[in-house]
Amino acid sequence: MRLSAEEFRKVLESAIAGNKNDIETIIDLYLPLINRFSVINGVIDEDLRQELMIHHPEAKTISPTSRAAYHLGAKTPALAQRAL
Repeated sequence: MRLSAEEFRKVLESAIAGNKNDIETIIDLYLPLINRFSVINGVIDEDLRQELMIHHPEAKTISPTSRAAYHLGAKTPALAQRAL
């Protein structure tokens, strides 16, 4: 699916406002990237994949190092913070 910048902006704004169809559109657009970052030892980790699709309010405050710990096994951003 290809969207122009204007179409993407409208879909994103609608998704932020809670439109479920547009939320699904955003997830569909980013699913290849989500799947790519869900691979651990060559296998998709379904728990991590689901975590990446769930909004974490505290994720905005996590450092890149904490994000690395999160991807290496800490199942939530809060645990990733503690893992370091």
